[in-house]
Amino acid sequence: MITVLRLGHRFERDKRISTHICLTARAFGADEVVFDVRDERVEDSVKRITDEWGGNFKVNFTENYKDFIK
Repeated sequence: MITVLRLGHRFERDKRISTHICLTARAFGADEVVFDVRDERVEDSVKRITDEWGGNFKVNFTENYKDFIK
């Protein structure tokens, strides 16, 4: 399982770059991207793309990235 951890997402400034990170991770075979903050716009955007193009890629969120890494 390949997981990408996205730290430091800023809602207004990073919505496009975070979506691009998800799409690039998906294209390179990652199974999921985990964010340190919840942004439903990014989650919805990636879900629509996954529904349209297929695959099991998912977006998750963690409140404590240090625990997630352990």
